[in-house]
Amino acid sequence: MSARLADQRGAAVLAAIEAGLAVPDRDLPRFPRGARRVVDPDFDRRVERLKDVRNAAAGRLELDPGVLCPKGTLEAVARARPATASALAEVSEMRKWQVEVLGAAFLQALSGQPSPK
Repeated sequence: MSARLADQRGAAVLAAIEAGLAVPDRDLPRFPRGARRVVDPDFDRRVERLKDVRNAAAGRLELDPGVLCPKGTLEAVARARPATASALAEVSEMRKWQVEVLGAAFLQALSGQPSPK
């Protein structure tokens, strides 16, 4: 805080801090906790297989893996479990170019078949 601002607003800031500290804990706002994520080992395995495909492609293309396909997109694909290229293209988080670059390998990974090295 600049000296000028401290001169102009310092007393008000200190008063607001004191007022906030005077509020009893029981009267402070409570923020609801987010729902706990249900652990689904099959989902986690699908995400890991998709990550492996994404990371290998990112290495070949010399791109950051998160730029090529962010984790949220991987999770959306793993959740949708598409079995065809058209079903993969319908996953709203997937972009057309991602389907073209990663689609066949993603579908192979989701089918449980090992990817060719």
